This record gives sequence, C-alpha cells and structure tokens, in this order.
Amino acid sequence: MVPSVRFFTDYKLPVSRLVSSSLFTNPNTRTLPLFRANKIVPFASFSSKSNILNMEKICVYGSGNWGSTAVRFLADNAAKYDCFDNTVNMYVHCEIYNGRDLTEIINTDKENPKYLPGFKFPDNIVATSDIKQALDG
Repeated sequence: MVPSVRFFTDYKLPVSRLVSSSLFTNPNTRTLPLFRANKIVPFASFSSKSNILNMEKICVYGSGNWGSTAVRFLADNAAKYDCFDNTVNMYVHCEIYNGRDLTEIINTDKENPKYLPGFKFPDNIVATSDIKQALDG
C-alpha cells in the first residue's frame, strides 16, 4: 500500500452519512473516493501520460439527487484529466417528466429538472436507459 495516498477528487464532499469511514486512508480528509468496479482507485495510480488504451471509463448508475450531483463532478474531472475517457455515461431509469422522457431531457437540455433542477450538466454526459449501453460505453 502506498503511504499518504489521496483520492482523485477536486471537490470536498461531506461523508457524515456514510456508515463506515474504513473506505478512507485518512478519514480526516473527509473526501469521497472514486470507485471503479469493485475497488477504490487512488490518485497515485494514475499517470498524466496515460495512453488511449488505458483510459478509465466512468458510468454513474442512477439519476436521482445523488446520481445527478455525482455525475456533474465526475464529468468535470473526466474532462480535466487525460487518464479518463471524456464521455461519462449515466444510467437513467425510464420515467416520464412533464410529458417527456427524462433521458431525453438530460441529453438535450443538459439538466435533470426532476431531481436536480437549476443545475446544468457538462456536455460530456450521455444519459441512457439501457444499462448495458451505459456500462459498455
């Protein structure tokens, strides 16, 4: 294990509602780690000269309040760092909002008016209601 590993995030997010602080190498930093599949990916594992074959893909499962908030931060970070694929996929459960499909609203208006009204999404977010497409990219 690498000592003093800090997690990849530019945003300090509260973790007071998390059940266990054992996910963090230093619970005093109070930042959320980035998860990839079933493991935590520390910032130290990324190279600034990452090639295109080793780019990490990001998918957010869910489009509620937490999913919509997380996808905004992750999309901003994916655009900043070359170790990530620029496109961030978001799985959205099929639902209608004001007569339109929520997936269509997110992709065209770049906003989730049902769960996070008033906050625009970055252009690199792609919403889909097909879980396989969201995970495969």
